[in-house]
Amino acid sequence: MHFKNFVKICTWSGLGLAIVCLLVFISLPRIAEVQIEKRLPQFLNSSTIEFHIQNIGFFNTFVSRIRVSKGISIDSVNIDYHIKKLSSILLKKVTISGLTVHATLDENNQIKIPGLEFPKVTKGQNRQSDRSFLPFLPEKIVFKNARLILDVLGEEFLIPFDVLSFINSKDGKIVANTFLYPFGEKINTLVTYDINKGLESLKIEGKFFDSAHINPYILRKTAGVQLKGPVDFTLETSSPQKKWNINISQLGFVHPVEASLKDLSTILLIDNQTISASGAFNISGPILPATRMEYDLTLDLKNQCHFDLKLKNTTADACKIVYESNIAILKNPRFSARFNGTPLKSKGKITLAVKQGRIQYQKEAFRFGGTKINSDITLDFTGHGNGLKSKWALSANNIHIKSALMDSNFLFAGVSGWFLFDKTNSPSFGMTLKASGGEIISPEFKTRASGINIEIPFRYPNPGNNVYGTYSIPTISYDNRYIFSTSGKLLQTGLKKFLVSGKAAFKTLPDLKARFKSSIGFKKGVFVSLDFKTDPVKLSDADMVKLAGPVFQNADIDVTASARGKARYLDHRFKTFLHLDLSDGKILVPDMNFTATGINTMVDFNDLLAPRSAPGQILTIDSIKVNKIKINNTKVRFSIEDAKSLLIENIRFKWCDGLVSTESIRIPQDNNVYSLILYCDRLDLARLLKQLGAFHAEGKGTLNGRIPVMYSNGNISFKNGFLFSTPGSGGKVVIENTDMITAGIPIDTPQFSQLDLAREALKDFDYKWAKLVFNTFEDTLYVNMELDGKPARFLPFEYKKEFGGFIRVDASSPGSHFQGIKLDVNLKLPFNEVMKFGNKLKSIFN
Repeated sequence: MHFKNFVKICTWSGLGLAIVCLLVFISLPRIAEVQIEKRLPQFLNSSTIEFHIQNIGFFNTFVSRIRVSKGISIDSVNIDYHIKKLSSILLKKVTISGLTVHATLDENNQIKIPGLEFPKVTKGQNRQSDRSFLPFLPEKIVFKNARLILDVLGEEFLIPFDVLSFINSKDGKIVANTFLYPFGEKINTLVTYDINKGLESLKIEGKFFDSAHINPYILRKTAGVQLKGPVDFTLETSSPQKKWNINISQLGFVHPVEASLKDLSTILLIDNQTISASGAFNISGPILPATRMEYDLTLDLKNQCHFDLKLKNTTADACKIVYESNIAILKNPRFSARFNGTPLKSKGKITLAVKQGRIQYQKEAFRFGGTKINSDITLDFTGHGNGLKSKWALSANNIHIKSALMDSNFLFAGVSGWFLFDKTNSPSFGMTLKASGGEIISPEFKTRASGINIEIPFRYPNPGNNVYGTYSIPTISYDNRYIFSTSGKLLQTGLKKFLVSGKAAFKTLPDLKARFKSSIGFKKGVFVSLDFKTDPVKLSDADMVKLAGPVFQNADIDVTASARGKARYLDHRFKTFLHLDLSDGKILVPDMNFTATGINTMVDFNDLLAPRSAPGQILTIDSIKVNKIKINNTKVRFSIEDAKSLLIENIRFKWCDGLVSTESIRIPQDNNVYSLILYCDRLDLARLLKQLGAFHAEGKGTLNGRIPVMYSNGNISFKNGFLFSTPGSGGKVVIENTDMITAGIPIDTPQFSQLDLAREALKDFDYKWAKLVFNTFEDTLYVNMELDGKPARFLPFEYKKEFGGFIRVDASSPGSHFQGIKLDVNLKLPFNEVMKFGNKLKSIFN
């Protein structure tokens, strides 16, 4: 062939080949698209694959606007490769940008992508057949600006992520390092995947992840659990289908209780979709110190996440709890719990045992031993469930409570009840407190109660419908003298209020019974109100000895007594009131020749603890007799100032048909000397002379004046007491036993003649005025009686000039008629009976 023609043919052939190659490169993206569209469905069950190849070069291909299914789209794919020869292309790197995956988490916790299904591998299929695509895999795959939009329980969960993966085609392994950014937080994952064996190893690690981000996604699956605070965590496995190691630095809970879990370590074993976990963690809270716990958990993902959890604390000698000013120390605490069920419906049991315990608050202390708490819990947040419900019981032995007011000891105390936290987060509970073998001692109030047994029911927020409790206290003593017993019922009437009703018996006086009602509140501190009333009871001298001691041991007493009162305790202060009613009283003291009848009084005590009465209390006595002294219609106005002081404000009584009153006097006096003035008004002279033991007198006429009476160390005395006749009004006196006027006076003396005349004149004497003066010395009462008047009859006396006076004459002489005479008689009367009376008073005062 001619050389020119050969060149021409070569030129046109080269030009044609260039045109063909150009056409091939121009058409290659479209040809590739068609071939890929045919091949991809063999690997992915998707009928909606869309993509656009923008460029195919010798070293790079760029694909954009990729849509694999409804749930997967990609902005672009950049493929770097090396062409060794036309039959061999080596992919170096694939960079995928803007991957978006929409997925859902189904009820079996499986991830589903809408419109996409991966080919299922049959049991007999050999995984070695999958290695055919390994030569086509690049050495490196990079995901940039990717995101997973996961629908969990109706909420979208956005997870941005980046991936850097390395593929070893010879070994059939893929190593991928993923960076996830949920909620702006960073989570690292490192995955090793074997083409033949599947997932080989995985490590997930997070630093300072804010656990509060996941609260919206766990609220629906749990009973209102809320988390807070940053957390470091790692999940690591070299056998993903069988075993995982989990470590969590801290997990804070806000709800249902505030608590914190630290240093959680778990070994997770997987059998199909059954997960078993065991490990330990530290738990702490506002009032709970860090406690090391061990646990075992079984979780069945196929069965509504059914779980079985066991918890127990590690051995501890003591546990110290500090809350504000309270310090509690628990010795050898032992805790165990077990819960099983699903997150929406489960049940459990909690047990806590403490060998000994002590709670200290300032000067108040609470000690106990042998304490145990049991609680059965059911949780049901399904459609027809009641929420969280618990039945629990607490028991303790040898309880001791010490406070500023009292010391208390109980051999046994227990509390049992139930608690309900419904689906609206509204709490309610009920409990019953029981205690037995109790003793309460209050030195401040001189009170001791022993043998206490109580049963107190309590409900919240509404009191129980007539749910009564009971109590009994066999022995209550006050001041080591007065002994009571009481029993009754208790009823809750408000959130912090109880009504106590019962009866009390005074063991010192078995016949004395009382009924009472008491209200106890705890709204602002402790408030107690008590109202009581006793039945009328007859008291004897033996009863009075028991009440007031030996002062009444030689007296015969008969009186009817009743009382009503009330007490209030508020702001650490007692306010008390008592109305005491004594009626139809009678007192007989034989060795004092003392008798009092018709005793009646009503006393209002404003303070029983002192005790202290209101002023102006009234005591009335119909009749009082001391030896020959008789007084009637006695009225005593008095007040009890405290337990050892009595103020006699005034005494008024009728004596000798007249009226006697006194000034005030306080008992006792510091020097044990008592001075009292008797103010006398219109005392009948004849009756007065009789009661003084001077004469057996009759007549008419009254006296007025005052008689100072002094008592000192058992001695009763009169000093300058005087009585005088009512001005402008005279009287008559008729005295029979006048012999005592001349007793001991010699007959032949002028003095005898004068007294003999006076003795005869007093047998019937009309006086214009009279005066009596009283003084005592040792056991003698000196009475000076002056009368100015005239005898009512002739006296057997005549005046004899030679004797210079009157002398007695016989019946043959008519005697003398005196027109006026002034008598001045001094009497010495025995005072020993009065002295005996004073000595008896001394024993009473002592």
